[in-house]
Amino acid sequence: MKNPLPPVTKIDLAEAFEAYDGRNKLYRDEILTKLDRAMGELETIREDSVIGIHQMRELREEVDDHVKRIKVLEGRTQ
Repeated sequence: MKNPLPPVTKIDLAEAFEAYDGRNKLYRDEILTKLDRAMGELETIREDSVIGIHQMRELREEVDDHVKRIKVLEGRTQ
């Protein structure tokens, strides 16, 4: 049986590899760009979380101080 396809040369393979490599680089760049954006959003969320935790701690301390002051003031009026 005779092969109906022409023989493949080294040049044909090199051209096919370059075309494939070019498409692969574009796809990789697209994926990395999307990952960069996602990682940036994740970093922002983490920073917001740390800030929120710090603010809650400060508010808790402030409330505790107010509770102590109220107890002292209520003790004076009785």
